[in-house]
Amino acid sequence: MRISGLEHLENGENEENVEDQGIDKIGDIRGTGIIQERTILDPDFHQARVEIRPCPPVSNLPFLDELELGGKRPIHWFEIEASTGDGFIEITEPYDIAMIFADGKLAADSFSTGEIWRIPADLLYGKHCILAMTDPNPNVYHEKEGNR
Repeated sequence: MRISGLEHLENGENEENVEDQGIDKIGDIRGTGIIQERTILDPDFHQARVEIRPCPPVSNLPFLDELELGGKRPIHWFEIEASTGDGFIEITEPYDIAMIFADGKLAADSFSTGEIWRIPADLLYGKHCILAMTDPNPNVYHEKEGNR
């Protein structure tokens, strides 16, 4: 999973040089890096730094039955915290259905198309946020970039 930006860390990349490149490695979800690239567009813009932590399932949220569309699969739960409302976060990890809840209300959801899911950081900033995502559905076909 990548948090904003276009670059990412490859396995074995020297993490000591990450800060010099303007990239912060801030976590790991299911074996893939969570990365944030800092890009300065203007002096008042401060790209959100995002923390994502696994959390226990939350059963009192609305629309949770939609996570079971197409059949039951494991649901992975995370708390998300954004440092500012500037910029976007990107969910690059494969999923079938993903939902973000902010202060107990559905703020964003996505049914995977195989593309990166971009979410404005201001939807998360200053709120208690939960990300729920299911494993990819092997019965759903995603067009590959080169096959379009």
